[in-house]
Amino acid sequence: MQISKKEATVLNSISRNSILPILMNTLYTRANGGTLTKTDREVMLQIPNVGNDISENVFLPNKLEGGKEYTGNAEKITIGNSVLKPDTSDLDEYPIPPKENNLILLGEFDIETIRPELEYVAKAAAEEGTRYAINGILLQADKKGHTLVGTDGKRLHIAGKTRKGKHNFILSPQLVSLFLRLTTAKSKGRLTIENLEKVYIRFTFDVTNGKNETRHYIATGKIIEGNFPHYADVIPSNSDSFEFTPNKDFLTLLKDSAKLSAKAGSYNPTPTVFNFVDNVLHLETKTHDETIGGSVETIGDTFTVPGGFQARYLLDALVVDQTFKVLWKQAENAQRLDSPLLLKSGNFQAVLMPISFGV
Repeated sequence: MQISKKEATVLNSISRNSILPILMNTLYTRANGGTLTKTDREVMLQIPNVGNDISENVFLPNKLEGGKEYTGNAEKITIGNSVLKPDTSDLDEYPIPPKENNLILLGEFDIETIRPELEYVAKAAAEEGTRYAINGILLQADKKGHTLVGTDGKRLHIAGKTRKGKHNFILSPQLVSLFLRLTTAKSKGRLTIENLEKVYIRFTFDVTNGKNETRHYIATGKIIEGNFPHYADVIPSNSDSFEFTPNKDFLTLLKDSAKLSAKAGSYNPTPTVFNFVDNVLHLETKTHDETIGGSVETIGDTFTVPGGFQARYLLDALVVDQTFKVLWKQAENAQRLDSPLLLKSGNFQAVLMPISFGV
């Protein structure tokens, strides 16, 4: 049996902080060509067909090593040049995968398509304990398509068309993270998303690597309970607009602006100020000690509307060399932008809330 370094890292990260000793283990079973299972009761990862070089069901050490051969039995496991005695006690007490009762197929996707969508919306998902529902990603799906949404209350990322699906579930961030960590931007394969027992979401996917080797993964996570915000209510409509294509130099400028803004601290955010004049987008980030500024050409009407936004949020919303349409509703007071900023490119949308200043 052999697993990659990436697989070992992902398996080791599950239940890393668990207080239950049994969950610190990775379960190896002979079923399905040799299967590894790791869970923290919130998410579960199974990797079948890893090989039957271990002749019995055992618990493997809580820190797996990738790139090394695992062989042996219930008495002795050899890992590369190391030998250890495996744990075989309480194997029946390890949590089992959820039963496939009331299974609902939510969608089948090419990894090349769904991965960038999940990665995009995950950037905007919250990391907090007070509103747990927005820690996850909203999935709306039916036979006509799907929508993915992530928000932290200050920004909103959407992949897919704004719509109401027949099925609406909040995916756990741990489940989405497992998928993103086990795949790359170059991964090819298929992802199947299913609802089990109205309690779990299951990701089943095959990944083919550069050596033309295919690995099968089954990741299951509990659905997050709660009410996801009515995100469509904050999307600007009947707005002024222009188009621009952020190049690498512009994104580098935004990265520098984000670093400068971060120096002020999270409780005193420094806005990046925008002016749209004569088809040129000007931006400036300023603290007491330093100023960063630059510009990029745009396509659209000529007008001037100052606005302040978090540079980091704008950076997360943009993709290099991809044209974005920017929309907002011009405020009566020209010294501030009262409307959220909407950026659209293909199936991707981002809504950024302004930082009020100068009033």
